[in-house]
Amino acid sequence: MQLSLQRQAQTSLLTLATLLLVACSSSPTLEGPLSSTTQHSNIQLQGVPGSVRTQVKTTTATISAIDYQSRQVTLKDAQGHRQTLQANPNVQRFEQVKVGDRVHAEVAEETAVFLSGRGVAADDGIIQRLLQQARSDQPGMALHSSEQVTAQVTAVDLAQHSVTLRYPNGISRTVLVRPDVALDEHAVGSQVVIRVSTAMLVRVEKP
Repeated sequence: MQLSLQRQAQTSLLTLATLLLVACSSSPTLEGPLSSTTQHSNIQLQGVPGSVRTQVKTTTATISAIDYQSRQVTLKDAQGHRQTLQANPNVQRFEQVKVGDRVHAEVAEETAVFLSGRGVAADDGIIQRLLQQARSDQPGMALHSSEQVTAQVTAVDLAQHSVTLRYPNGISRTVLVRPDVALDEHAVGSQVVIRVSTAMLVRVEKP
């Protein structure tokens, strides 16, 4: 399926990402949000329906102040931006965190679209690699969430090279199919799976 189908999963994707970010409870900033870098990838196999689209956002900052009782931490990035955060209860070994430590946070969001029964055609494995970097002997945390929706193909338009999908909530949408993917009337009744996975890794490192 083409990118238009992936965009319909963005609501779920943003919801999951928001849940993870709220778990860190960001409070109002002093000078502005911390700077970050974002990387994108989109994996497709020629002639194979579906794709895997990934976005990884990375933020690095230094702890400039900490309140152990309230679990509030003030971070400062290389550009001088500051932000005060409420540490999630899932942050382990919080008592070992000190002023001057560096915080490295990564959030990976992966949207996989594939036909039911075939599985994901290709996967860059970023979610698993991120979670495998978590260490129980150092301060930090790792969170993972996944949500999956299955839609049924109810109609095919060969002229437009598109299909109509009906979602579990009863809503139907028409989406384009990639030109390299063969399409015929036999696609009616097929099930398209949209799986959105989000992983967050926060590591605290000594200077």
